Amino acid sequence: MRQARQGTPVAPSGPAAASGIRRIVRRAAPVELAGAGSTQLEGIPMLPDPLHPAVVHFPIVLASLLPLVALLGFLAVGRGAAPRRAWGYVTLAAFLLFAAAFTAVRTGGQEEETVEEVVDHDIIHDHEEAGERLQLLAGIGFLVIAAGLSGGGLGRIARPIGLLASLALAGQAYLVGRSGGELVYQHGAASAYVETPAVPAPSPMPPGQPGDDD
Repeated sequence: MRQARQGTPVAPSGPAAASGIRRIVRRAAPVELAGAGSTQLEGIPMLPDPLHPAVVHFPIVLASLLPLVALLGFLAVGRGAAPRRAWGYVTLAAFLLFAAAFTAVRTGGQEEETVEEVVDHDIIHDHEEAGERLQLLAGIGFLVIAAGLSGGGLGRIARPIGLLASLALAGQAYLVGRSGGELVYQHGAASAYVETPAVPAPSPMPPGQPGDDD
């Protein structure tokens, strides 16, 4: 084997080289993973805070559309369409309404103490009861509408009742939306989440300034 020239560095080989490479990889890997993790976290969308105002519109919209969907499904079944197909869209809309009302009630209860700082408890309680009634009626309405999937006598009875129930749900959703709007626009419920900037106290005037009594 030829000897390396004097003054020329010789790269390590064999086990020593492999051990050195492993040490470099161990040191570099945590840095790369940490950078990748921070980049992924920055891309994750955060939930709104508070969450209740972001979800309350879903039950209102669904309850408003449910009578139209129920009417179309009722007419389709009357014209010979299969109940499980035509009335299935109505059942799905009713289930989504119940899920949305359930979510709105739960998120509203979490914000009750915060809003009570600026709005009277009785006003909040009335809105809360209206939302709970919508949730209860939506659950009952879903069960009635789901019975309309049957193609026998049960379905023939349940479908017109479900159509009427959708109208009742739309009316209750209107009451909930009106009371919620009064909370925000008349009683200032949104101000509970507005931070009021602190006003600095006036500093005492040093002696000898204009305005001092001699």
